Amino acid sequence: HQNHHAYTETGYLPENFLPEFMDLVVWGHEHECLINPKLNPETKFHVMQPGSSVATSLVPGEAVTKQVAIVSITGREFKCEPIRLKSVRPFVMREIVLSEEKGAQKFARKEGNRTEVTRFLMSIVEELIEEANGEWREAQGIQNEEDEDDDEEPREPPLPLVRLRVEISTPDGGTFECENPQRFSNRFVGKVANVNDVVQFHRKKKNASSSRKTDATVDEASASRLAALDTVKVEQLVREYLASQSLSILPQNSFGDAVAQFIDKDDKHA
Repeated sequence: HQNHHAYTETGYLPENFLPEFMDLVVWGHEHECLINPKLNPETKFHVMQPGSSVATSLVPGEAVTKQVAIVSITGREFKCEPIRLKSVRPFVMREIVLSEEKGAQKFARKEGNRTEVTRFLMSIVEELIEEANGEWREAQGIQNEEDEDDDEEPREPPLPLVRLRVEISTPDGGTFECENPQRFSNRFVGKVANVNDVVQFHRKKKNASSSRKTDATVDEASASRLAALDTVKVEQLVREYLASQSLSILPQNSFGDAVAQFIDKDDKHA
């Protein structure tokens, strides 16, 4: 029950840290459903990650079909039979770059384009709602309304979870005027379950290296070697980098006190 995905360099448990005498590892904690056991070629054991049985956050990993499985074990052999969950609220997610969408590119250079942008995004959300409802009917084995049995409970799909992430950067100039995300989302009351956060706007992050200059300068020879990573010697790079720096030594007691203030008292200026 640990992080399986390498969110940071050290914030997860690599599979090869587990003992190799294992045959099958069932991985908890992660919410993405990767139900089919996957062989780790290094340790020779299989890993299956059932994920969460319901969507708990609107992220891509949660939009994968939710499944459980029956694992049959005979001696050292096992067989996995996935079972798709039918009762889960459908969740679909899409990410778009507005400046790359054919129907939206022309809006960027038009003043007062909020109405057009809103209509365009609404049409995409309507598509996602249809997609979610279609997925739910497929999970129930319903091809059309005639397939419904009068003796069974009504098969009205639950309101779906829908998330549309929109990058609104305009690299070629112009701007996209976007409606308030909550107001936009409220347009789908009665159609979606998450009526306050259907849409999420963001801009492309600028490259930190171009926006923030550093005093350290690496000569062109070093830069060219850095481009060819397979030939780089880390020690040489570090030596060249340090040669252009003036290093400081921090007093131990003061440094320790500052860290304590920062951690314990949340003093951002420590």
